Parts: sequence; C-alpha cells; structure tokens
Amino acid sequence: MFSTVWEYHHSRKRWIRYNADISAQLNAKATEAPSQPFQMDIDNCSITFDFVNMKARNAVTKFPMEIRCAVLDSDSQYAIWEYLATRHKWTSFDPAAIVQLEKLKALPLFDIRFKDQKATISVENGRMLYGEDDQNETKIRRSISDAAPAIAGNPVVSESVRANVVTRASKRNLVVTDTVKTKVVDEVVVEKKSKLETKLLSTAEGQSESPLEAAVDDFVEDRTSKEVYIEGSDVYSVMLNQTNSAQNNNKYFLIQLLKHRKTDHYFTFFRWGRVGFNGQKNLIDCGDDLEKAKTVFCNKFVDKTNNEFSERHNFVKCKGKYALIEMDFSKKTEPRSLTEETTVESKLPSAVQELLKLICDMKKMEEAARNLDYDSTRAPLGKLTKAQIKAGYEALTKIEDCIFIEKFNKEFKDAVDEYYTNIPHYFGMRQPTPIRTLDELKRELELLEMLTEIEAAVSNMNEVVAEAAPEKKNVLDDIYGRLKCDLEPLDTDSERYQLISSYLFKTHAPNHDSYTMQLKSVFAVDKHGESERFKADLGNRMLLWHGSRLTNWHGILTRGLCVAPKEAPVTGHMFGKGVYFADMSSKSANYCYPKHGERGILVLSEVALGEVNPKFKADNRASNLPEGKSAVKGVGDIGPNPEEFVTLDDGVIVPVGTQIDQPEAEAVPDNDLLFNEYVVYDTAQIRMRYLVEVEFCNVKTAAKKAKQAP
Repeated sequence: MFSTVWEYHHSRKRWIRYNADISAQLNAKATEAPSQPFQMDIDNCSITFDFVNMKARNAVTKFPMEIRCAVLDSDSQYAIWEYLATRHKWTSFDPAAIVQLEKLKALPLFDIRFKDQKATISVENGRMLYGEDDQNETKIRRSISDAAPAIAGNPVVSESVRANVVTRASKRNLVVTDTVKTKVVDEVVVEKKSKLETKLLSTAEGQSESPLEAAVDDFVEDRTSKEVYIEGSDVYSVMLNQTNSAQNNNKYFLIQLLKHRKTDHYFTFFRWGRVGFNGQKNLIDCGDDLEKAKTVFCNKFVDKTNNEFSERHNFVKCKGKYALIEMDFSKKTEPRSLTEETTVESKLPSAVQELLKLICDMKKMEEAARNLDYDSTRAPLGKLTKAQIKAGYEALTKIEDCIFIEKFNKEFKDAVDEYYTNIPHYFGMRQPTPIRTLDELKRELELLEMLTEIEAAVSNMNEVVAEAAPEKKNVLDDIYGRLKCDLEPLDTDSERYQLISSYLFKTHAPNHDSYTMQLKSVFAVDKHGESERFKADLGNRMLLWHGSRLTNWHGILTRGLCVAPKEAPVTGHMFGKGVYFADMSSKSANYCYPKHGERGILVLSEVALGEVNPKFKADNRASNLPEGKSAVKGVGDIGPNPEEFVTLDDGVIVPVGTQIDQPEAEAVPDNDLLFNEYVVYDTAQIRMRYLVEVEFCNVKTAAKKAKQAP
C-alpha cells in the first residue's frame, strides 16, 4: 500500500508538507472528483484547491500557490512525480497516477491513466506519450521531496510575497482584517521558531560532520598568514560567475572573509574581472571586528547576486546578476603523489604500476579539460561536484530542445548562459561558443562525460584508507585497492594475448588510416561485483571493443561502464542512451582521440546481447526495445568474417576475422552505417574482461619504426 501526502510551495525553492488530516482529505477529494475545485477551511481560513492545475488559492489574499503530491517509497522517502506542462513549468501528477508510477517505475515501458486518457511512460528516457494515438509527448521526472514538516495548517506566504499581495489587495479595495494580520504574525513566529530549532539541530549535527576547508586566493597579500573564515557549516568564500554569450560577457567575482592565523584580525577580499585574467582586487582591513567583516562580505554577496548569503543553499539566479558556482568545501585527504618517495615497495606487478601512473595523472586530466575550454581555475577539478555536472546536463538538454525546433530566442540564450555558469569555460577574449549546432552541443557533452569520470577518479583518490596508515602502504597499492578492480598482466606469449593481438590488428579499418596502433600491454580485468550481477543467461555473449579518453579510465575502472544520466541530452547517442561497443578495434579507438606518440586504452567486454534488434539508421528511441529483444545492433556495411570467429572455452564469441562486406547490410541499399555498433541499455549485460593498452603512431612514423626494428 502506497501512502501519499500533499505539499505546498511556500517561497522560492521551499516546500511545506500539509499535516496528515489535510492530506487525507485532499487524497479523498482528488480521487472522488479530480476535475472539481475543492474548498476547505484550514485554521479558519478558506482555501480552494484546483487539482487540474495543482493550485491552492487563499480566499483573503487571492494568492495562488502551487501544490503537489508525494508518495512514500520503499526507502521511506517521499517521491515527487512531475510532468513538463509547459516549457518551464513542471506540474505534479495526481495521487492515483503517482502511485502507479511508483509501482511500475522499474519497468522499461508501461501505461498509466493521465487526465482520463492512456499515457505511455518510459522512466529511463524521462518521457510520456499521451493523447489519441500517442500524438503528444512531454518530459517526466522523479525526485525526492525536500519539503519541511507542517508548521501550520494554513499555507504561509513569505514576507516579500505577502507585502506584494497586500499591496495588490489594497488596489482592489480588499480588506485585510486584524484577525488575518494577527494570524500572519503568529505564523511568522512559528516559522522563525521552526527555523531556529532547525538551525540548532543542524549546528549540533555539524559537530560530527567532516571538517571544511577553502583555499585563500593566490592574489591575497601575505596569503600564507591568512585563512578563510569558517563558522559551523558556513564557509565564507564564494566564486560568482556571470556569462552573457550574446554580449561576450564572461566574468567572475570572488568574495572571501579572511582571518589571520594567529590573531583575531579579519579582512574581506574581493577579486573580479574577465575569466582567465587576474583582474582587479581589493583587501579591506576590518581589524578585530568580525561582525563588520561579515557585514561587508554579506552586503557584497547581496549586491552581486540579489540573494542572501544565509539562503545560498536555495540560491535563485536573478537577471543581470551573478550566479553562484557550487563548490565542495569538505576537507579531503590530499591525493598522495604517484612519485612520492617511500620505503614501502609496491606489491603490484610493474606493468600494473605503470598503468596506474598513466590513468591517475591529474595534470593530464586538467590538460584534457582545458583543451575543451573548461576553466579549472574557477572550478578546480578537485572541487567538482555531481550537482554541478547534473546542472550542466540539464542546461544542455534545454539547448538541445531549442536547436531541434530552431528557436534561438531568449530561452535559448538563457540556457546557454545557464550552462556556462554551471560549467565555467575560459575563452580568453573570444566570444563564448554559442552552442547553436549539434556539433557544438556534442563537444560540450564530451566535456561533461569527461568531467563525470574525473569526478569519480578524484573522489576515489581522495578517500581515506582505513585499513592501513599511508606510511605503511605504497601509494600505488593504496590507489589500486580503492579501484575495487583486479588487474593481471597477460604474458605476451600466452594464447589469450596472441588472440587479442590478432583481434586488434585484423579489425583496424583501412579508412581509419590517420594512425596505427602498437600493442603495449593486455590486462585481465575482474571488476568487483560485475560477475555476480552479469546476465549471462541472455546468451549471445560476444567480446567487444569500447574506447574512451585516457583521462576517463580511472573513473571507468572505479564505477564500471555507465549509461548516460537521464538529464543528459540524447544528441550524440545514435541509438539512444546506452553503452556502445564495436567489433572493429579502430571504431572504438577513435573515441580515445588518438595523438601521435601517446598511449590509449580500450576495454574488451563480454557483452550479453541476447536477441538483438537490428537498425540500419539512427534512432534515438531505440532504447525502447521490442518484447524479447535485449540489445540493438547497428548493422554496418563492413565487419569481421563470421566464419573466422573464435569461441572461447566459456562460450564467449570473439569476432576476430578478415574484414568483409556484411550480407545483412547488402540487403538494405540505403544503409547509413559503415561499421557494426552494439548497444545495451542495462549495465548488468556488461562484464569487463581485458584492458588493452596501445600506443598511437601515424602511418609514416609506424613505417619508419618498422624499418629500424632489428
């Protein structure tokens, strides 16, 4: 039995939950007569509820507030289910629909009743089709409610909103009675008391939380004698950003409250300018007056953002003002240097040690991010947050919607600015890339995919190792243990190594002739947990290639191969959001972005394809698999000869063979694909088996090396 409650929009991003009695009445009325307005007296005040538009209106103020329904899930959290009613307006489903959504959410595709008609739901793609013949489509989303418990039966309007309402009421000759005024005051007292109790509770809880830290800006005079002031959970350091791509604005504003390390002497520091430039600065000496320093800091924050610093966790971007860049201030153990001197020798094979040095190089990660214009100065990779990346994906999805309908209006410009605000870029004096084409959009998606893996890598390297003190454990062994992934080098004379070598070279397509690959090492891989959840019983198991940037592999080995998040655009995914594989090595190697003389890594994964759904053209809805199908095969014109395939002892098929024209593709004259692609949408169909390290060379260099070889 699923329990549902009701909540109302209090102010900005704050929601309040109605008490149990009110929720019960609303559930009953929404079920009995969902299309009829319902009037209820709450604390001697008449409220009219509109279940069609999900609004509640106070009879005195006439002020409409949003309402929504939440369902208690299996983790004892209240889940919100909403659909996109207009371009920027998310609206709650009714209680009956929410219960059905929660019950069936694990299914890839299912139907519910939506406004007295059938609607088809795909939770994975975040889409709903409804209307006659499914002619209408909109987005859906599920989130966990952060509503506060009921502080009064009657919805309380915030002070700023209440002032506007009273002004409008007076213009309409409405009388706001003393009773209502008294009631408002009482509710404000209750609200303030609730806030105080919450603050005291969070302060008490904060004593057991992990410590916080923030770096003093490099341009502060005598910076080593100062530290960023931290009070409880408040870190007095903010980086603000304002991007207006149309006006070529890309600027920052840094605000810090500093304290002398040895005395109670306080300073407020500002630095501002165009991104990538040192800009101007101002250090204000506040002496021993902490309150003055706080006032200067907070006033500047309000001036630049139109938000209170104390309410920054509910930050609302205001037009013409700076946005707040979210930073992770939790104190982390600094990643140990891979080259640090230690008396403890590594227990790992030398090949594994060299591999770890290759994939854990933070300088290479920063360089790769900079090559895609990411500004790691304002948003250091070590402080990157999942929320920041998620916001970037959401902004790109809005941009994608505008590109598809060729509507480059204010909404489009706002989405571009929103993206650059959350994912800071450095363009020098160049105008920010407008992201008006799918190619420009794909480039930004590549950046977010890279940042996702880097965030996982940094988090992994920052973890504290509890089982052994750092001085008693080699740094590489320390990192290796946290990967939770066993790597075993294969002997170059072994049968398996030779098979993989043959597979690598035989399936290098002739049109990928801008580089060649030299095989350097092969590692057997056992990612912890993959074998236990692997769906081997689907059958049709093949050993297939997957390539990615070198900077992504620490994250991949930590998390496994992952499907793009639901908030990501579908652009760049030919057959929808899934994990893509190939039977041609160079097809996957291209995603390593080969450079002459540099290393690259590919993985050979055992993929349980089961029955495949063949595709000959791009189809971004391909993840909605027909019944009985478990994967998509994009059928290419060229592929390895099936007669030469090798079957391993455990039944896995290795599609190694001479490249030939594929009979399936010949039957379709207008086939769009040159090479085969295999896509699965469930990571339980993937088991990483071998990591393949190569060196990229251009054709001329490779030929020269061959002549010089003994």
